[in-house]
Amino acid sequence: MKSDGLNRRRTGLRKRYMNFVNWKIQSIANKKIKVFQESECFQIDLAVLAETKNKGKGTEEIGKYGHIYRGVNKECRTKKGVSIDIHKKYKHCIKRWDCISENIIRVDIKLKHHELTIIGIYAPNNDAKDAEKEDFYNEL
Repeated sequence: MKSDGLNRRRTGLRKRYMNFVNWKIQSIANKKIKVFQESECFQIDLAVLAETKNKGKGTEEIGKYGHIYRGVNKECRTKKGVSIDIHKKYKHCIKRWDCISENIIRVDIKLKHHELTIIGIYAPNNDAKDAEKEDFYNEL
């Protein structure tokens, strides 16, 4: 019997790693293909993208990634926005996703023996009005 140093038996499970990143991209409109190429090049499994300046909310497939996004309403000027990109090998692990606001998105993932909740956030900067900051932190 092998021990892992904590006097527990090994169950024969191999270690698996996920590569996470958080990028502030300042508008995804003209960079979408480049972002996904970079993710693939660096073998990123999950990316949280902030300041995407998307409009609306939804999901789409781009290359080897699923893109879950939330931005401002379609009639508003583009600003804010957040999205989560997840590699297709983990697509079946997504149990739920929720767009809380144009600044906050949440994805629940169930891996074999672990449950993860990924929260993507684009927080207001210091120049924002105090009321906007307070509303954001109350939502969070």
